[in-house]
Amino acid sequence: TFDTEFSSTQNFIILNPVKDITNNRMVEISGRARIDSRIYIFINDKEIAQVRKQINGTEFNFNIILEPNAAYEDQFGRNFVKIYGWDKNGNKDEKSFYVTLDTTAPDLILFDFPQYTKESRLTIKGSTEPNSKVQFFINEQGHDIFNADANGSFSHEVGLGNEGTYNFSVVSTDLAGNEKKITKEITVDRTKPDVDFNGYMDWNKETHFKLFKIRGKTDP
Repeated sequence: TFDTEFSSTQNFIILNPVKDITNNRMVEISGRARIDSRIYIFINDKEIAQVRKQINGTEFNFNIILEPNAAYEDQFGRNFVKIYGWDKNGNKDEKSFYVTLDTTAPDLILFDFPQYTKESRLTIKGSTEPNSKVQFFINEQGHDIFNADANGSFSHEVGLGNEGTYNFSVVSTDLAGNEKKITKEITVDRTKPDVDFNGYMDWNKETHFKLFKIRGKTDP
């Protein structure tokens, strides 16, 4: 408990920006207030403050712990943070904001990803969580970074190297920082296949059959 008597409501707490979504239960609250102010920080509907401190000087820096099962405004993981401050003269200020705790990896789907190709460029299409950051990796080397749209769709063209087999990865990182990775193997083959009938049939012979079997070998 604490004394709620105050002289007047004034604006003297200045908060540094806090991300409105995170995958970390611990969140840093920092900023400035009048010298030697008292700071109280409440989470959700708790009656006891997580932080009850008198700051030395004007700057403050505290950590709070979010509740994973909070659901303000019917949004799962959404926490309500309220900060009260009293200066030495009893003047009061208060600030409040929401922070959503999201620890779930985003969905990630690739559409029509080929196992083989002869092309020098490949268009990758898929879907993930809306507005997520998407990055390609070829043999663990990072390439282009871009954002999925508001519906979670993405389409991006990436260059392929010389012939060979590559590990191709797509990583989606949502706004909270959670990641989902898909890795597929793709073979780049631009060499025309050989066709060999030698040893299987003699093209110089005649036949009276309308249908006959042709045997040979080529690339798998």
